[in-house]
Amino acid sequence: MKSVLGIRLSYQGGADYRITAGEDESMCRLLKKRCFAVRTNEGDLYVNCRKLRYKKLRFGAWYAPAVQLGNNIYFCAMPLGSKIGENFVEADDVKLGGNVGDALAASGLVTKRVCYVLNGEIGKIDFLGQEEMLKLLKKYPDWKEAYLNDGSQEAENTFKYLLMLQKQKK
Repeated sequence: MKSVLGIRLSYQGGADYRITAGEDESMCRLLKKRCFAVRTNEGDLYVNCRKLRYKKLRFGAWYAPAVQLGNNIYFCAMPLGSKIGENFVEADDVKLGGNVGDALAASGLVTKRVCYVLNGEIGKIDFLGQEEMLKLLKKYPDWKEAYLNDGSQEAENTFKYLLMLQKQKK
């Protein structure tokens, strides 16, 4: 993890951030290729997704907002894999077959973001599903109920509760 003064975050859409160090090309290269994570002066954590994999699938070459709770790091990224994609398919959606149908279905997930957990002890990345989130919220019944009422596993909803947990643990 690298704490850098004077870095610039540029929002790339979705949950994608590009982090640069102004005119310092060597620092920009270091941020892009070598740093695992960056913590801003405000204390916000961003994880470099460049080398991260979920079931052999790559996240991309950008930074994602993250929260550290204990040994684990929770971050937002695009949904990867068919299991996660199923969470966003509605029962009444038109289903097309073949490569074209798969491509059209996947294009709807481009702007979606979900949360993943990076296990700090073994280095494995898993999807942060509803069951795991409910375990995290076990000590906070009001938050747990509100999370269930929101009913979405998208990062917009889940990350809000992760930030609340982080503030509570400080």
